[in-house]
Amino acid sequence: MRAQIDLLEKEINTPLFVRLHNNLLITEMGRRLAQECKDYVYEKNLSLKKVSFLPKKITVQQTLTTERLYRADIVEILLQAFPDYSICIKLSEGLPDFSNGEIDMALNYFHAGHNLDIESFVLTRFKLFMYASEDYLKKAPPLEQASDLGRHVLVGYQGHQNSVLDLNWFTRLNQPQIIPLNIITNSTFSVISMIEQGAGVGSFASHVLRFSKSKLTHVLPQHEGNGHTLYWMYNRALIDPEKMNSIIGPLRKLFN
Repeated sequence: MRAQIDLLEKEINTPLFVRLHNNLLITEMGRRLAQECKDYVYEKNLSLKKVSFLPKKITVQQTLTTERLYRADIVEILLQAFPDYSICIKLSEGLPDFSNGEIDMALNYFHAGHNLDIESFVLTRFKLFMYASEDYLKKAPPLEQASDLGRHVLVGYQGHQNSVLDLNWFTRLNQPQIIPLNIITNSTFSVISMIEQGAGVGSFASHVLRFSKSKLTHVLPQHEGNGHTLYWMYNRALIDPEKMNSIIGPLRKLFN
């Protein structure tokens, strides 16, 4: 990730991050890049190209293991976040990568008519689910302090790979009331973006509290997965369960 940042900064000849007290804080240019990225395609050679074609398309890869273990889908989030996109659902029997204790969810951005494997940018190791189903919340450790999660909105997220793209993705999913707090830590290159209220789990909670002050209303206890920090954020307010189930229900039948 450090090399990716260096290459991107060199390519656009503008610093994206500054080092401060052993942290990398995103610069104004970095914020602008994240904001502007909705109009660009981020390619494997780290170049940015303006998207000039329509329709736009997003492919969501659903895996059997993801469905059965977590019952957590992002199709409804995608529909709400990208109303001008067509949503393609790619079903896969492949197992996600649990090597770091997280679900491997692939979001493939690709050009219409282009070869998916060659031309698309594939965002893997998508570490944040923008919401968790009631079933997952009951299983998640421990949630005694989170009885009021339903009244909270999203706080932020942690992502270790493709953090610049992750920040763009996070920014676009949220409504306009985003608080401009974007932090990439030196040790893990995790992006944390904050809005008004929320709840989260993880050792990064201390970092969030440190920088967000009163903006964070709720922090859940830490949970580690195979020694790798998980920082879970929940946003249930955006989800219409009936609408979600009407979309996801037929797909789930394929897995049963």
